[in-house]
Amino acid sequence: ALDSLWACLGEAEATRASNPRALAATTRATAALYAGGRALAGAVSVLRSRPAELVARLEACLPPLNDAETDAETDDEAEAHRFAAEADALAVLAAETAAAMRGAETESRVEAESSAAAAAMARWCARRADGGESALLVWLRRWLKPRRAAGVFSAARSRAH
Repeated sequence: ALDSLWACLGEAEATRASNPRALAATTRATAALYAGGRALAGAVSVLRSRPAELVARLEACLPPLNDAETDAETDDEAEAHRFAAEADALAVLAAETAAAMRGAETESRVEAESSAAAAAMARWCARRADGGESALLVWLRRWLKPRRAAGVFSAARSRAH
């Protein structure tokens, strides 16, 4: 099952475009592993064995930085599933960053701050090279944008979780 989850995360970019509901289910399962505590610590350790690849796969669940998708008209249900996937991916990335910082109590703090998850978050907060807004600011604007059919959106979002 863990191999299947890993493979699905590897296809996140394509799945985000073609089947956001499947991506939401994949990231929900990944977040559930992290929320499973000691019972699922072994599975989380397996995912953590390749930290840079884990972060890259989770980043593929997030909106692209080229703004192409943010301007496109999409149906609210698909968008709700993308939002659910993004929320779960960010929760896992936050857990990875927190784990790196906890590990810094016994290891080098510099090592923790240069973890793959922390480096990704630093990239999102930095302004673009062309002087544009940071990825995080672009994403916040996207997440806070009013939706056309709020009822459909909230129903889809509740089904996504």
